[in-house]
Amino acid sequence: LFMFIVGMAFFGFGGPAILPIALAYVSDLTSVSERSSYISKVTAMFALGFMISPAIGGLLGDGHLAIPFYAAGILTLLNAVLMFIFLPESLSKSEIKIEKKRQLLHISALIHGIRGEFGVIFFLTFLWALYVSNYSFIIPFFTHDQYGFSAIQNGLLYSGVGLIAAITQWVAFPYLSKKLSDVKPV
Repeated sequence: LFMFIVGMAFFGFGGPAILPIALAYVSDLTSVSERSSYISKVTAMFALGFMISPAIGGLLGDGHLAIPFYAAGILTLLNAVLMFIFLPESLSKSEIKIEKKRQLLHISALIHGIRGEFGVIFFLTFLWALYVSNYSFIIPFFTHDQYGFSAIQNGLLYSGVGLIAAITQWVAFPYLSKKLSDVKPV
């Protein structure tokens, strides 16, 4: 339990930033007309990862709970190396100069964002992140305690949720996005 809490603490330092960074990267490289399609595909890939990794973790962790943590750490390091080697910068040199002049944490922009029209979106995103982090932390304990789920069964449960999310993001979201973008504002 202690190692799990430590792992979740490390995840909290950078894990939640992975999806927004990936989405920003895709936004930098796509036109406005194709952006929603590519963003839904990126989130579908995250959902597929959410579908596959719990099943693998459940299989690796059946009897040896430390093995999934080591496997995740190795994959994370490999991913970081591959991104460093193969993923080009999405900003131009002039955009990079502008970004370097900005502060790391621009407090006034943050306050303006929270108070402005995006405040509701920020709050909803916070609630979503709270849900996701608690969902991944609490559900395995609950299902083990209430239903006697093993690591493999919990992995399969998360895989089912990931499959539904992947299908929704890959199929339903692009369709709905196109339909909603066709609606003319009143």
